[in-house]
Amino acid sequence: MSANVRSVMHLLDLRWKADAQLEAQKMCEEIWPHFAAWVPAIAAWYEENRLKKARLAP
Repeated sequence: MSANVRSVMHLLDLRWKADAQLEAQKMCEEIWPHFAAWVPAIAAWYEENRLKKARLAP
């Protein structure tokens, strides 16, 4: 899988919400540590402001 920061945030916005398919939620759980290691400052902001709130990334 390859993606840029914006597309990963968009994927997380759509698929890590409570009413998403269980498989998609689990995939997001697996992606998150890699995303946080790749861009820690953005991941910290995302976790505080958007994580699991089902807002679409800009």
